[in-house]
Amino acid sequence: MLAVDFGAGAHVISSTEPIDMERSLHVVEFGHVGRKVFLWTDGQVNVSSEAPGLLSELNVHSSVYLGGTDLPGMPHSIPCSQQFVGE
Repeated sequence: MLAVDFGAGAHVISSTEPIDMERSLHVVEFGHVGRKVFLWTDGQVNVSSEAPGLLSELNVHSSVYLGGTDLPGMPHSIPCSQQFVGE
């Protein structure tokens, strides 16, 4: 799942396939070109979508969260339904 906000609230895209938990390492790529955001995980199909809003730049000077979300100060606009489980 990738959540970004270009000024119109959180826009979420998700992988279409579950992550293979048999793998010991995972590769995650994400980014944007203008308001088009993309997510690519473990060689799966690239998921992309046009995010709403007037802005087209992301400020990641504060934080990028990867994995668990049970952190104090986590933005409430990010919809999380399941925690990351790692080893």
